[in-house]
This record gives sequence, structure tokens and C-alpha cells, in this order.
Amino acid sequence: MVFRSTSSRVAAGVAALALASVASAAALARIFDAHPLRTHSGCALVYTPRSRMFQVDDEEAGDAVAGDGEVSASSRPKDPVRVLRSGGVFQSATYTGEHRFEPVFEYYRGFDTMFAAESPLASAFGHGMSDVLMLGGGGFAYPKHLLTTREGISLDVVEIDPAVVSGARRWFFVDELEERLGDAARARGNRMRVFVADARAFLDQQDRLFEVSLPDPAHRSVHAGHQAHTLNPFGSARDAREHLRGRLQYNAIVNDCFVGAEPVASLATLEAAQAIRRRLVPGGIYLTNVVSRDNCGDLTFLRDQVATLSRVFLHVHIVPCEDERFGGEDNFLVIATDSDVSVPAAVPYDEGFLGEVLRD
Repeated sequence: MVFRSTSSRVAAGVAALALASVASAAALARIFDAHPLRTHSGCALVYTPRSRMFQVDDEEAGDAVAGDGEVSASSRPKDPVRVLRSGGVFQSATYTGEHRFEPVFEYYRGFDTMFAAESPLASAFGHGMSDVLMLGGGGFAYPKHLLTTREGISLDVVEIDPAVVSGARRWFFVDELEERLGDAARARGNRMRVFVADARAFLDQQDRLFEVSLPDPAHRSVHAGHQAHTLNPFGSARDAREHLRGRLQYNAIVNDCFVGAEPVASLATLEAAQAIRRRLVPGGIYLTNVVSRDNCGDLTFLRDQVATLSRVFLHVHIVPCEDERFGGEDNFLVIATDSDVSVPAAVPYDEGFLGEVLRD
């Protein structure tokens, strides 16, 4: 009896495995070059879809490449696409051919809005857009685009998951980007540092660095009849903190952090907005990608985010980021700054649009 029962269970198990194999085979028929990736938020998959959505016809490709190597917003190059899928959504994507440093998803180009403010900021505050902080690395789609289309950019990227960073280097051409940046002739004055850290903790840790107290240079220690100066070349502890503040501030901060389909809650609060503003130079710009629910049917988080940022920044703009092929119309770029910069693509809203102010 035991043997027969065990045999029945084995047979059932084999049948289940067979069905699973058929299902897996059907799934794998829709993708190729698949690589599992274990991340902090669960198992992710890096693969190249066979879906028609990711194929581009010759007519659609058109004259994709503009004069300086940038891709026009109305067309895309004819390259295979590799994606990072986690939590049921595409976290990042890359072309795998000659256009591998160009973004697949249109909203990444929206982050370039920061450069429209470069000239006004230079006139008003004496700085441009040379120092940028990116919260959320993923497949490094925007860092690749930024550092191969601009010059003189110092970019810090904060990504919480070391497995994602390793995967980006292996499958999303970040290793090639780093090699390029290591060659002065090809780097064009650009550099990139990658920090494996929680984005909010990274911001808060920089706050704590400002509390460092250095000894006053008037203090001297005497050894063998000679005066030995303390190691503070700044003149005072206050000057030292101001020097450190300048080194830890950015002209622009870009937030593209998600856990699956959900935004990172710790970066959406009033306290986070205050920390972000402290990390910006006067007149600096904060840009965050906000995804609405139900194809723009639910704008609750967008309304809450605008309300929260409006408590901290003088100006908050909303820019729709349409991507008919890959993303639909559910991405919004929210831009917050104390500068009165022009954002022509922004949509108007009134106080009635504002939602709740989010807090830690």
C-alpha cells in the first residue's frame, strides 16, 4: 500500500513536472538568451524578448540617428532589446547592437530636461549641470545615455543591490561604459562612481557628515620645540563643513528607484524631499520618474508627490512622458527646483490637484 501510494505521488509529480516543462518551454519560446538574477526584491530575469513590441521595422527605424549621435524621439534604431524584468514589470532595457548606449524607454530622455536650465542657472548662480546624482541604477540606461552624449559630467550612481550592479556590468554594457570612461581620450571629461547603498540612507549619511567637527587651527601641539599644525587646512570647523558641503552637493538629482512596480516610499516623503534639497546646490534641480496606476486612471501618488515636493521647493512641474511602443502614457516626470526655469512641456495644475503630503 505504501509503495503504491508513493508510486502514485511520484507519477503525479512527474506529470506536474511535465506540465511545468511544457509551460516553461512555451514561455521560453517567447524569449531567448535568458539569465536568472537573484536580487534583494526576489528573482529577476534578464532576457531578450521575441515579442513584436520590441521589434522595429525598417520603415519605423527611419533616419533614427541625428547629427551628434543622438536618437530622435520619433524613431528608434533597429536593434534587439535586452530587458531586466522583476516584480512583473520591466525594470530596465538596453539595445544590444550599435545603439546600446541609447535609452529604450522614452522617459529617460525626459531627464535631459535638466540641461534646458543650464544656461539660466549659470547666469543666476554661476554653475551649470556638471555634478549629477542618480538614485537607482538598474540597467544604467540613463547613465549610459548621459555619459556618452555630454561632456564634463561627474555622475554618482546609488544602487541598493550589488547583484543588479553586477548584472548591469555583465549584460547591460556598463563594463564597456566604465572602460570607456577610463580612457581619457574617450571619456570627454566624464566620470562615474557607483555606490552600493540604500538611496535614502545615502542621503541621510551625507547629512551626518556635515556634523563632523574639526579642531580649530589656532590650536597647536608642541613636539621637540616645534609647532605642529592640526590637519585642518580650511581655517575653521565652519569653513571645513562648508567645503565638505560643496563637495557633497549636486547640480541635479535624478530619482528612478522602484521595487518592482512600486516607487520607493522612503524617497517620496517630506523628510526625503528636505534631504534631497540639502544635497542640491542653490537653484539645483530634482527630477523623479512617477508611474501612475491603471493607465493614468489613478493619479493618487502623482498628486501626493507634487503636494509633498511643493512644501520644500518653490516650483514643481509635471511633464507627461509618452511612450506608445514601450511604456504607454503612464509615466510622468516631476521636476522640483527653487529656480524659475522654463519647462515648455509641463502641464498646468492648480491647488485642487494636490494630494496629501507624505511623511516618514
